[in-house]
Amino acid sequence: PPSNIAQSRALHQPRSWMVVDAPAKPVRFEFKNCSYRVKVRSDGRGLGNTPACCVKTKDRYLLRNVSASVSSGEVLAVMGPSGAGKTTLLRMLALEKGPGTPYGNVTLNGHAFTRTVYTAHAASVEQEDSLWAFLTAREQLEYAVRLSRPALRSAERAAAVDELLGALGLESCQHTRAGNALVRGLSGGQRRRLSLGLGLGQEAPP
Repeated sequence: PPSNIAQSRALHQPRSWMVVDAPAKPVRFEFKNCSYRVKVRSDGRGLGNTPACCVKTKDRYLLRNVSASVSSGEVLAVMGPSGAGKTTLLRMLALEKGPGTPYGNVTLNGHAFTRTVYTAHAASVEQEDSLWAFLTAREQLEYAVRLSRPALRSAERAAAVDELLGALGLESCQHTRAGNALVRGLSGGQRRRLSLGLGLGQEAPP
């Protein structure tokens, strides 16, 4: 099979989709012949907590030879029924470490999509919003920028937050708490956009 995809420790829960930064220069994100192999028991059942060395196993491919590409100004939708491997594919593209072995080639503008490239140009968003209910939209973005980009001066951090709020259409509700099932706050759409902003706010500075 093709060379293994670069992996790193998963930092968050499973993500539902990924955003690739689109600077003035056109970008092309591409993945070719991506496969994902796991070990299962010889009867097809999962291993659970049993080490693979203790039982008879066989290989099972959750993905096999999946390829696609997306360029600046385009949207790539990954669609399929439950169990089709959508989450597995997205975890691979986000370079998350999993129980199996990924194969294939992932590139951004022809360069290997390493952890360094991912951090500088991409962000991933969890399937479920994970927000602090009692912090406002602006406060949440401020924390994200401050924790991931500590070298920025106060004015630069404020400018970065302002840019995110404007790009995501959250300026009018920037002082509204996120809220939850018990506390009134942002709408569902606003929460989703704020989650995207938190991912974008954690990108590495240029």
